[in-house]
Amino acid sequence: RQVIGLAALLAVVGVGRAAVPTVADFLKRAQYESMSLWPGGDYLAARVPFDDRTLLVIVRRSDMQTTARLDPGENGFVESEFWVSDTRLFASISMKFGTLEQPYQLRNLQSVDVDGRHGRAFGGNVIDPLIDDPAHVLTSDCRKVTSQDCWTRVRKVRKDGLGERVDIVDAPVPNAEFLADRAGTVRFSWNWDNDDRQQVYLLREGRWDLINDENTSGVEVTPIGASYDRRFGFLWSERKRGTDVELIELADDLRGSCVSRQA
Repeated sequence: RQVIGLAALLAVVGVGRAAVPTVADFLKRAQYESMSLWPGGDYLAARVPFDDRTLLVIVRRSDMQTTARLDPGENGFVESEFWVSDTRLFASISMKFGTLEQPYQLRNLQSVDVDGRHGRAFGGNVIDPLIDDPAHVLTSDCRKVTSQDCWTRVRKVRKDGLGERVDIVDAPVPNAEFLADRAGTVRFSWNWDNDDRQQVYLLREGRWDLINDENTSGVEVTPIGASYDRRFGFLWSERKRGTDVELIELADDLRGSCVSRQA
């Protein structure tokens, strides 16, 4: 670890006396926006920013050669990537429209194998890559669109992008997000209303129960995970005064509740 740290320091300052970094050095565009390691360790996925797009490349670590790339096209941006198996990766895409300064997050996914084959595009957002399931991934997409809202639904889809999608559960509110436990069972859903007030729901025995309403509690309580034994959910909570709670709070006993992804 010390050797790596020293190498990184030398790469920045150079050997011997180096010029003092300028403001421009700190403000210039990064070569990579992010990197994620393939579960087996042999490949890296990296997001590479350009003026009019952000690409995703997959690099083989043994020789640092690019083996696959996803290019969303002009004004397209890869926002995040998910390794869903030892050979396959999903990426979420956003687009910049007209005079908008910021890209608009779309419910679009693109997938590709580490060797660049079997690339496919389809709608949805990744909820859980289901690493222990070799064939499926959990996604959410719009089951109904109104003038202002997207009513989301969790679905189980094949990692190769083929075959039918299996409906798992509908969100209790529009524009909702979801969280599943390590077995791929959906546990929480939450959203922010038009007044930027948050509501959080827990799925128990097939029914969504409201467990926090910011309009009443005065704080946001965001689900961040579930315990390894799948009994408890964990929330990150604001406080009415001071900083957010640093200690993760125990949410609720989850055993025996919620809809399984096998439903």
